[in-house]
Amino acid sequence: MLNFKERAEKKKVLSKQFLGGFLIILALGIVFTAIQMFRETAWQETAATLNKATIEEPNDSEKSYRLFLTYSYQVAGKPYTARSYKSQSADKAHLEAEIKDLYQPGAQLNVYFDPSEPQNSSANKSSSPLALAYLVLAGLAGSRGIRLIKLKYKPKDEIPPEDY
Repeated sequence: MLNFKERAEKKKVLSKQFLGGFLIILALGIVFTAIQMFRETAWQETAATLNKATIEEPNDSEKSYRLFLTYSYQVAGKPYTARSYKSQSADKAHLEAEIKDLYQPGAQLNVYFDPSEPQNSSANKSSSPLALAYLVLAGLAGSRGIRLIKLKYKPKDEIPPEDY
């Protein structure tokens, strides 16, 4: 039977193992994001016509406004329309000025599209150094998660076996 102190110690080990599992799942998500970013670095550039620019209000968990662009472009003569995130700011007036100066309907802008699936596009180009940084972060989180999962509860009064 475990006493109070031993139960608390076992609970501490279990919570660290749970955190380790969470870190491994987080690392997998980061790896998926980095792979997507690496794929996007090969996307091709094309000219697009801006249809509209909108600002999304922050929700309870976010603290900044987000600027989205809706634009039309053509690939191999086939027209596409897409909506893409462009930037964010805590100052809504800053984004409104950005729209007024740069993103009026009919403006020309460069967008990036996936050559194998031209309907997938982005107003921002991914960078491979950022994707590489994500992979490093995933490696750190994953290795720490594995170390935490491997923790074992060791009762204090147990006598270690002797090697004969």
